[in-house]
Amino acid sequence: MTTSTKFCFSRFMTGNSL
Repeated sequence: MTTSTKFCFSRFMTGNSL
């Protein structure tokens, strides 16, 4: 998993959690 993908995935999870 690339850094960009990991960052995007983390952001997606954070947005979904909120």
